[in-house]
Parts: sequence; C-alpha cells; structure tokens
Amino acid sequence: MTIQVISNEPVFVTVYRRDRYYGGAEEGGWYGTDVLLETSVEVKSIRLAEQLKAHLETAANAKSELNKREWSELCVRELDAAEQRLIDPLSLPEPNLPSNYFVHIETEQGSQIRRGPRHYE
Repeated sequence: MTIQVISNEPVFVTVYRRDRYYGGAEEGGWYGTDVLLETSVEVKSIRLAEQLKAHLETAANAKSELNKREWSELCVRELDAAEQRLIDPLSLPEPNLPSNYFVHIETEQGSQIRRGPRHYE
C-alpha cells in the first residue's frame, strides 16, 4: 500500500538555467552568473516532486552536456577562423561560458532566480 502525503503548501519542481557571462578584464578577468527560470510544475506531494525531479534531472544533464559540447565546437571554429585570417587568438573577445541546467524542488516558485553583477565589484 502506497501512502502519499498531500502537501498543504504548493510544491514546485522547477528547471533553472545557469548562464555564466564574461564581465570584464578587471583583476585578470571575471565572470558573473545569472540563474533563470526555464519551466516550473506544481505538484501535490513531495513524493511526486522527487519523482518528477529525478526524471527532469536526466533531461537537464543531457541538455547541459549538449550545450558544453556545442560551446567547445564553437570555440574551435572561432579559433580556426582566426588562425586562417592570421588573427592573434588572444585578441578575440572572451566568450561567455555554456549554459547549464539544474532542477530544484521549492515551495516558492522562482526562489533560485538570480541576476549577477554587471560591473566589477
């Protein structure tokens, strides 16, 4: 027999995207991080939330790996193009890093949203 406790509070399973961006050259260069809400589903119990989270984490990890691979391939193409044009690779702009995804169970939808600094601190 399975007993499922229905939550009195809303429970959300939320997929977030973490974007790392190049902020500037100060102090040898620095990166910032934004965390954006991609999608969120309200469920009726913690158990359902945990099951959904496990399922969504598989997809989030796969998408993160795909982004990393595509980012690496883009960097290689940009470096090859610079080399063909006799451009010093060090003169190319610093790239943003690939986005990655994570899944979070929360009672307040969007609790992990963050906007990183846009200037050196």
